[in-house]
Amino acid sequence: MGYGIPVKRFFEMPPRKPPYSFTCVGDLSVGGPDDYRFLANLFGLSFEIKRPKGSNDKISWNRYWTEVKSIIINDTPIVTLVDPLAWPLYREKMNITKNFLLSRSCCVIVIVGFNETNKTVCVNDQYVGYTKGFYRWVKLEDFRTAVKRAYFELRPSGYSMYIIKKISTPLPNEIVYGIVHQRNIQKMKGIRSSYDGMYIQKNFKEFGIDALKALQKRL
Repeated sequence: MGYGIPVKRFFEMPPRKPPYSFTCVGDLSVGGPDDYRFLANLFGLSFEIKRPKGSNDKISWNRYWTEVKSIIINDTPIVTLVDPLAWPLYREKMNITKNFLLSRSCCVIVIVGFNETNKTVCVNDQYVGYTKGFYRWVKLEDFRTAVKRAYFELRPSGYSMYIIKKISTPLPNEIVYGIVHQRNIQKMKGIRSSYDGMYIQKNFKEFGIDALKALQKRL
């Protein structure tokens, strides 16, 4: 028993090509939740982060996997974080044979289907390339290990789900350009409110041009 999302419902292109129309919300390995929501709004999308937790790893995994399946069955793809050093498709691509048990990192994949009978997960992974097809099935056991080990910005982020849904019509390109351009100007001027909240910490006092000036004084 399993389920797979009808690709054409989400992507107006052949299923063996990368669905950049979906991942346009941004490179989820850079930035933070506020940045993702900002970009999502421009394209008529909603953005939500979920990270089911339990008193132990088994409970956390069961909650995560149960929710993943329920969302997939409702025809909504899920972006999730994985540790590339434990992710079989990345290891295959980069020809990694050694185990890096002490090192953890983060990259993102899109879950589009699952098969409970043979315990596999169908994913969309930008690192795979085109030679073997863009959608790949991986063993559920390997998937669980990579998801569990994910780190984001030096923080444990195992079992994190980024849920992106279409809620409205994307803004016209000229309006998007104006909004993004204005935000970039604000960042260059060092306006704190234009930065993602996760990067505004107590020891971060200068931003944009002010940060460059402060750096010059310390050199």
